Amino acid sequence: MFQEQADAMERIRKENFNEAVTGLGNRKFFDMQLKHLIAAEDNFDTGALIMVAVHDLKRLNDEGGYVKTDALLAGLGELIREQCAKLTGVENFAARITGADFAIVLADVTEKDAEEFTEQLMRTLPRLHDKGLIDTLEVGHAGIAMFNGQTFFDFLSDADTALRAAQGKGANQWALNSELQRQGQYSYSASQW
Repeated sequence: MFQEQADAMERIRKENFNEAVTGLGNRKFFDMQLKHLIAAEDNFDTGALIMVAVHDLKRLNDEGGYVKTDALLAGLGELIREQCAKLTGVENFAARITGADFAIVLADVTEKDAEEFTEQLMRTLPRLHDKGLIDTLEVGHAGIAMFNGQTFFDFLSDADTALRAAQGKGANQWALNSELQRQGQYSYSASQW
């Protein structure tokens, strides 16, 4: 009876916090986990939020249909899981937060660690083309924001700003938000204005 209850609880947890196509966390899971980390200041002094977006997902869906698009998203989810599994001693989680957007949080990492992780992930993206899941080598882009005491929404905004900068750089590129600030290319969020 206890095992049945435990199985039912696990099924309910998955239904509420997992995204069906990729097997990663969903937006509710992501929001809850990140808000918890930010609130626990002593446990999240530094960290990175990496936003990954599939390039032109709407076009891919229109041309290939949802079955092919879901296969691409599942493939990207698998690549993200593989890269996260390589991290030893780093608390992390990943989620699909919108149709084309994924988020990865790395706790207590340096800027260099976040850059290396993202660079490695971007190098694996062409594997999705090699598997026939996408017809172009331009799979996606990534933006990195480093945590330095921002609010939840400002942290998301910083990562989104970096993602938009990466999209302007070319195929499978990434950008770091603090680098944009140093170069004067930073755009302020609504709350910062």
